[in-house]
Amino acid sequence: MRNLYQICQTPVNMRGTGSAGSYTLALSDVTPSGGLGDVTAGAPLRGFEVDQVLTYTDVQGDLWLGMRQYIKGGGWGGTQPILGPLAASGLQFSYFDASGTATTDPTQVARIGVTVIGETAQPVRFAGGTTRTLVDTLTTQIALRNNAR
Repeated sequence: MRNLYQICQTPVNMRGTGSAGSYTLALSDVTPSGGLGDVTAGAPLRGFEVDQVLTYTDVQGDLWLGMRQYIKGGGWGGTQPILGPLAASGLQFSYFDASGTATTDPTQVARIGVTVIGETAQPVRFAGGTTRTLVDTLTTQIALRNNAR
């Protein structure tokens, strides 16, 4: 596993304001033997941020799927809505092993089923004056990448 380095200064755009492309990064804890000797100029760089996807209830009592970002130094930023409103059980996960059998053992999960059940924010009016909230379901399957099982 490669070392993880912290960016210790704001990246500097080497092509000028408003243009995409080359940036210079200053990294912490880098030494000549620190594992970067084989990195060539122009090599790709991977970065990440820590996010949390969660369900939450808004001020009107509707359930939503949202996301928030972890802020360096501790704590979470504000939750941003992704989709909703959702039905009461509007986000469901199912876990399956390599044979397609449902499992609760995290080490055996090869595929994840995701079900999202959404509903209209306002009741829908039908001919004759009746109204009701409409519900729709989306289901998908996710195979785990690089899964040896």
